[in-house]
Amino acid sequence: MAQPGSAPALGAGGREFKSPHPDHSVVLTNKEIGVEVENKIRAHDGLVGATNLLSVILGVTVSTQWLWIAGVVAALQILSPVTRFCPVYFVLNKVMPDTEPVMGRSKV
Repeated sequence: MAQPGSAPALGAGGREFKSPHPDHSVVLTNKEIGVEVENKIRAHDGLVGATNLLSVILGVTVSTQWLWIAGVVAALQILSPVTRFCPVYFVLNKVMPDTEPVMGRSKV
């Protein structure tokens, strides 16, 4: 037999707890999360593409040393699936904290 005041003595359900502060104030559907991730991926692709294009333009017009930037960006793009780290996604995840993270410890 349960002691007085213990959870089984109060009944199977015990006391109901209702928090005035819900865990999640906004519930997003899978479609909305997909749009957020898609927007973050587009921002990533735009930044990487602009960096490569600027590097090539500066490499042709100013100095070939600017082509090192395009090489570093390409190397990071090759290594990021293996290391699960991308500097651009790191910054985007910090700038857009209310969205689903991409890369790193995410589920994507």
